[in-house]
Amino acid sequence: MISRRLHSAGWCFDCYFATTRYRTGTILRALERCGASSRIMRRVERNMLRDRMDTGFTYTNPYRRHVVMVVGRSSSGAEFINSFVHELRHLADDFARGNDIALDGEPIAYFSGDMAYALADVVCALGCDCCRNKARRKEVYYDA
Repeated sequence: MISRRLHSAGWCFDCYFATTRYRTGTILRALERCGASSRIMRRVERNMLRDRMDTGFTYTNPYRRHVVMVVGRSSSGAEFINSFVHELRHLADDFARGNDIALDGEPIAYFSGDMAYALADVVCALGCDCCRNKARRKEVYYDA
């Protein structure tokens, strides 16, 4: 699993990538810090314990200005990019709504680009099949 904590405009973004069922506790603790309800946490726990590939979720607490974004293991680089972009869109939408930013303008586009830029090392490592294969051989999936 790779994890990153990012900050922007008073918000905290906890991002987890290549998660497995063995990291369910870590994700549940992050959701608890974010203020997720027990109902949401049970649902996430059930889904994570299934350990399916090519899945993810984003949970946002706008009152705490905190987001937890999870992109699970993926079956290919292209599937990782698909899941990452999907979850990044949820993150950007939630951030925009929490800050009264229009969803169709330049400010949210710049924010999305900034988030992707901050996570570029992860996107490169997991979104490129050559890099993914190298990482598997060297077991580079780590907690940062």
